[in-house]
Amino acid sequence: MEEKLAAAITVIATSHEISTDCHKYVIPLLCYFAFPLCEENSPHPIARKVCRHECELLQSGSCGLRGGDVQRHPLVSKHNVLPVCEELPPLGSKESANCIRLGLPNSIEVKNEHTCYTGSGIDYRGTVTHTTTGMNCQQWNSKLIEVMEYPELIGGHSYCRNPGGLEVQPWCFTDNPHHPKEFCSIPKCVDYLWLYILVPVTTFITLAGLLVGLWCVRQRKQPSTPPAKSTPTKPQPLSHHSSQQQQQMEMNSLMRTQFRAAEIPLTSIRFLRMVGEGTYGKAYQGEVLGTTSTPVFIKSLREKASPKLQQEFQKEAESITDFHHSNLACLIGVCSREEPLCLLFEYCFRVDLREYLIRQSPRSEMIGDEGRNNDSLDLSDMLHVCKQIASGMDYLASRHYVHRDLAARNCLVGDNLSIKICDFGIWRDLYTSDYYPVLSDRPMPVRWMPAESIVYNKFTTESDVWSYGVVLWEIFSYGVQPYFCYSNQEAVDMICSHQLLSCPEDCPPQIYGLMVECWHEIPSHRPTFKELHARLNCWPAVYIRTPSLCHSISTHNGSSTGPSNNTGSTNLSCTTATICTSPFSVRMSSVSPSMYGHQTSINGQWKGVQI
Repeated sequence: MEEKLAAAITVIATSHEISTDCHKYVIPLLCYFAFPLCEENSPHPIARKVCRHECELLQSGSCGLRGGDVQRHPLVSKHNVLPVCEELPPLGSKESANCIRLGLPNSIEVKNEHTCYTGSGIDYRGTVTHTTTGMNCQQWNSKLIEVMEYPELIGGHSYCRNPGGLEVQPWCFTDNPHHPKEFCSIPKCVDYLWLYILVPVTTFITLAGLLVGLWCVRQRKQPSTPPAKSTPTKPQPLSHHSSQQQQQMEMNSLMRTQFRAAEIPLTSIRFLRMVGEGTYGKAYQGEVLGTTSTPVFIKSLREKASPKLQQEFQKEAESITDFHHSNLACLIGVCSREEPLCLLFEYCFRVDLREYLIRQSPRSEMIGDEGRNNDSLDLSDMLHVCKQIASGMDYLASRHYVHRDLAARNCLVGDNLSIKICDFGIWRDLYTSDYYPVLSDRPMPVRWMPAESIVYNKFTTESDVWSYGVVLWEIFSYGVQPYFCYSNQEAVDMICSHQLLSCPEDCPPQIYGLMVECWHEIPSHRPTFKELHARLNCWPAVYIRTPSLCHSISTHNGSSTGPSNNTGSTNLSCTTATICTSPFSVRMSSVSPSMYGHQTSINGQWKGVQI
């Protein structure tokens, strides 16, 4: 345990995600979880647990343990040295009365002296857990609200609150499907200070009214003057309230839109955990409740979305509604009659293809024996994956749908090596180094894009074919990041000058020839997905089980020639060093920390690469 803690503390101390101010809270969290304090007055040894609300604050606040590189690091995730906050006793429960406090400055506790609320109840911290109709409140983390955005909801409790002042008084969620939100049975505080203000104000208004009345009486007795000409008044701009009304009307119009996909009520959707944030809003892993629970991936539309974003959300839902293919993560339903609007995709897979390839790599040591198989992928397995991706992309191309972000990270791996292509748009939180802004502030997957997409922001089926060639390179490189030795800007410059990726080690020459064809400078000269799928089906595994000539040529020549500008051909046999070698030709004896798009360490030391 001490060795595991020492390794985890080293990871935390050297992480760029956790500031020095957070160390004095995160490291005690580790130690108290491993060696908990005991109840002092108990006759039997009972371990005290860390307070749940402080644990969740550390994971969601500025320290950001949840979802970061620290929590995904093998030395932390493999040994379970960090507590699971959801398993700790909820805030306010009997078990949490004597929890271990870490002393976080922003932690919010329950205040029993709050028996009424003032204003809209945004500062109420009492312990009422029932509504005006007598319904019991549900835990906040079990309903559709981002708990981590509101510190007063952290801790797994069910006390009445008004997070962010969304309502006029404290409220909570109930298990009533017809009225999921109800106001709580809490009286409003009586403020006697108003008497000292209201009486003088009332007296002043009364006196002012009398004076105005006397002045009006005197004016009536005087002769009237001719009325002045009225001047036209300029139209006033819409107020903030009118703007909100207009935005609400647009949202209601979108909610009244009849989607062709199956309508799933919000009460039948369970949001299990947030997995990221995409273009439209937050993305969740969840399930649809019914006779049997169906796992789903949920893309939600953020609150107060612009009309343009609402239209794009509706357009995406309509464009993919009729997509049904065994190699696509298809849309199974929508929730369009309640806010937030959601798109529900099938999600029964546990890992993306990039992560799966890294685990199966025969040269990768960053995953221990528990996280990878002893047998790496053979050639037939790789061909099976390539054919499935080509089949799914051929289906999309036949329906004139452009993916724009085809990569191994956007392919999910299931049982029996089944592949489903997705475009959830949330992996950018996990693979940040794969995206880089070029023409705008929006990050783009430049290492998978052809020159016409980088320079002119032009995305077509032909640009997807280029990306498919890079995916083939990822598969036969076991998840190595394309152009991993170079920065994003250097990779952009090399792509624009048509400096191609080299043939991966042990890759069959026919497969590398297919990659080169996909990377043709002229988009119309690239093969279609239908041709790619047909050619892969025509290549039996026995035919291409030949040793790769690429690295043998590179080794025989003793040096690498210039970058390849060859556009490839159908029967490319990889017999010339011009095609097979380039500045990126590598022989991987171990794993580099930048090869997979995020930093990894092996036995506490970085491994090098022989270029």
